[in-house]
Amino acid sequence: PPGCPTVSTMIGLSLLTLVGAAPALPESCKPVYGRIVSQAVPIGQLLSDGSLCAAPAGLFCTSGKFTGGLTGTFDFTPTTVDTSGNPDFPLTGIAFFTGELILQTNDGGLVFKDAGALDVAIAGDGGSFASVLTVIEGTGALTGATGRIRDEGIFTNGCVDCRYRGEVCLPGGGDND
Repeated sequence: PPGCPTVSTMIGLSLLTLVGAAPALPESCKPVYGRIVSQAVPIGQLLSDGSLCAAPAGLFCTSGKFTGGLTGTFDFTPTTVDTSGNPDFPLTGIAFFTGELILQTNDGGLVFKDAGALDVAIAGDGGSFASVLTVIEGTGALTGATGRIRDEGIFTNGCVDCRYRGEVCLPGGGDND
């Protein structure tokens, strides 16, 4: 009927109500993949950033390099290792771990929370691991970054055959690594 809003007008108004009058700037997401090389750092020893490894007793930190889509140096500090979370631990030797990985690039830093699984029975002698790293903070040109990457490999006193793959997003359509 004349004077009544059309269905398309009503849908448009509904979308404006749901989205808001001023839409947020779009994120620019970039796929990233590459390799990781690292070395184990015992408790109390210096990490690449000059701080001391402060891992829980019986564990160790790692320092190393990312190459590929994310390039820079990193330090990883574990916060937990849980052998009881896997009821088959006595058979598999696989434990769950959490920690924090800080990556310094030419554009700024990324802070990741890391959660994964590690073959702790032989971790110092060829153990496998896999984890998901979630970006929780960015600095410099990476401020406001989000994203997740997966990493996996063989750990022999450090990453010797390790790879990562995922996505890092920057607010406002940025295009930095």
